[in-house]
Amino acid sequence: MRRLAVFLPMLLLAACSVQQQEISVPSLVMPATGVTRLNMNVNVGVVTITPSSDGQVHVALSLKPSSSFFGLLTNSANLAAAQHATVNHALSNGSLTLGVQYPANTDTSNISEHWNVALPPAVTVTGHVNVGELNVSGIAGGVDAGLNVGAVHLDVPGGELRVSANVGKVQATVRSLDYSDIALGAGVGEAGLTVEGVRAGDVHKTGAGENLNYKLNGKNSISLQVTTGSVKLALLTH
Repeated sequence: MRRLAVFLPMLLLAACSVQQQEISVPSLVMPATGVTRLNMNVNVGVVTITPSSDGQVHVALSLKPSSSFFGLLTNSANLAAAQHATVNHALSNGSLTLGVQYPANTDTSNISEHWNVALPPAVTVTGHVNVGELNVSGIAGGVDAGLNVGAVHLDVPGGELRVSANVGKVQATVRSLDYSDIALGAGVGEAGLTVEGVRAGDVHKTGAGENLNYKLNGKNSISLQVTTGSVKLALLTH
C-alpha cells in the first residue's frame, strides 16, 4: 500500500509534465513575393496573424500534446511525433498554404497547434479553425474564415470580412467606414454594432437570437455570423 501511495503521485506528476510540454518547431522566413492570400486549416489550436515590417512572411509554430491521467502512454507517442514535426508550406496561384508535417501514422487529434504568422498587410487571410482561436490584427487584405468552437478576434484597418462560427464569439474592431452592407447574426445569442463608439443599427429578435443589418456608403462588405454565441462589431476611424 505504501508503494502504491508513492507510485500514484509520481505517475500523476509524469502525466502533468507531458501535458505541459511545448515543442517549438523550427521557425520559417520566406519572401512574400507573389503571395496574395494566406490559407490555414487548423484542427485544434490558436492562430495569430499580424503584419510584418520587412516584406517577408515569418512563421513560428509550437505544438502542445494534450494529456490526461489515463492517456499518458498515448500522449507520450504524440509528444515524440511533435518533436519531429516541421512546417509545411506551398504556394499556388498566389495562395500560400501553411500546415504541419507530422511523421507518418501520427494521431494529431490531441495535439494543439499555436501559430504566429507575420506577413504583408495587403494579404487576404482565409481558412478554418475547428477548436480554438483565430486572432488577426493589422491585416487590410480581408478575412474569410470559419470556426467550429472557440473565438475570433479581429482588429483590422479594413477589407472584406466574412466570418462564421458554430459555437463561440466573434469580436471585430475595424478602423474604417468604407463599407456598404454589414450583416451580423447570432442564431442563439446576441449581435451588436457600434460606429464611432455609438450603438448603431436595428437589432431584430429571431427567437433566441438576433440579426442586425446596416448600410454605409463604402465599397466593402462585412458578414459576421454565429450559430450559438455572440457577435460584436465596432467601426472606428481612429
